[in-house]
Amino acid sequence: MNVLSDLREKLATQLAETTGLEAYAWEPERFNAPCVIVGPDTTYLKAGEAFRTWKVSLNVRIVTSPAVTEDYLTELEDSVAAILGNDGLEVEWVGKPYALTTHERAYPAIDLKITTTIRKGKEQ
Repeated sequence: MNVLSDLREKLATQLAETTGLEAYAWEPERFNAPCVIVGPDTTYLKAGEAFRTWKVSLNVRIVTSPAVTEDYLTELEDSVAAILGNDGLEVEWVGKPYALTTHERAYPAIDLKITTTIRKGKEQ
């Protein structure tokens, strides 16, 4: 497995342990909510500050079950708080909650950007 795929897989596993939610290291066509989905961010790779380093940006999408009560926001916030409380994760930003519509259903979701640095193809 290449360093980028390995990084996504490890992050998905870490997020599953941190949040207690099922985690995917890819964009699944169908998912079982609540879950965490890890994929490349808009700016996936950019040059790092040191020579031969790369900053890798991953988008983390937290998805809850379809909203039937106002508790969906608390569920999203609980997962975000668990991720922010994990010292091993560098969260660059947290977006605004929104409705993720897929397969004719709306799921409350929120996106986070998590970054890390790799050097010579290896995670730092």
